[in-house]
Amino acid sequence: MAFLSITDLPTVVRSASFSQSFTVEPDGFETIGSVTCTSVLPLNPGITISVLLGVITISGQYTGLFDDMLTYVEKGSSDRLMTPITVIGTGSIPADKDLFDFSQDLTDSISVQYKVSCTVDGGPIDLFISQTVKNDWTFGGTWLTGYLS
Repeated sequence: MAFLSITDLPTVVRSASFSQSFTVEPDGFETIGSVTCTSVLPLNPGITISVLLGVITISGQYTGLFDDMLTYVEKGSSDRLMTPITVIGTGSIPADKDLFDFSQDLTDSISVQYKVSCTVDGGPIDLFISQTVKNDWTFGGTWLTGYLS
């Protein structure tokens, strides 16, 4: 039966750019037909998956995996003038708000899975590969600096 050229994608750090390519390899005299690759769960908008001539490339940045909690009010307001709004994920806070609480997700790492579907000698098979995404404990300070500037 066919197999992937690597067993797991290398571990990456949250928000760090990466690119990894691999192939479906025949076992013996098998013929590999069409190849597709999809994210199983969790889905992440910062990731691109491409397949070209049987080479699968997964690249991008894991930007939305961790559940950071942010609480803000409208610019120039305060929690005494309006009810603060809490959102999950740094991508969920609009620009130009007064942020007054940021709680970084304390999860150490999250495993992401991808399904590689292909035809081998005309029959379909599914193979799975995973990638560990490590939390970056400096992420909160870096993100806050960028948001507040």
